[in-house]
Amino acid sequence: MTMQNMTINDIQDNLITEFSIHQDNNALEQHLVQLGNQLPLMSADYKHDYYRIKDWPFPLWLKAELQKDRVWFRADSEDPLTRALVSMLIKILGGHSPKEIADADLYFISETGLLRRLIPDHASKWLSILRRMKSFAVSYQLQLLQQESYQYQTS
Repeated sequence: MTMQNMTINDIQDNLITEFSIHQDNNALEQHLVQLGNQLPLMSADYKHDYYRIKDWPFPLWLKAELQKDRVWFRADSEDPLTRALVSMLIKILGGHSPKEIADADLYFISETGLLRRLIPDHASKWLSILRRMKSFAVSYQLQLLQQESYQYQTS
């Protein structure tokens, strides 16, 4: 099954399995940094307040784009663990429909114990990233519904 055919829960389950092999926090942190390094670079054009996650303790920018009824995300941060976290969220949610993203239950964070193990003081703040991603999805879902309604009315 390719990543494009996987559900949000399939991807989460894979991440949970992947993280379960890292019993040592140093190994886990190295793995996370590698994930963060896989995050594609974001253009400096998007590194301004509109795209900045304000509740996050480190500079973090997040952009969403709707392409053919799928939402794709771009993000960047100077902090390696922040890059890793947002990279995982993008891996899980990116390429799915707005409805799938809006309805997603992201259980991998609690299942892996990731934030408790590495950045406990940010555990409650990761929700600000997820809220922003879901708000983009809801906005795009409304946009798609309006387009469908308009097409229905004009046909």
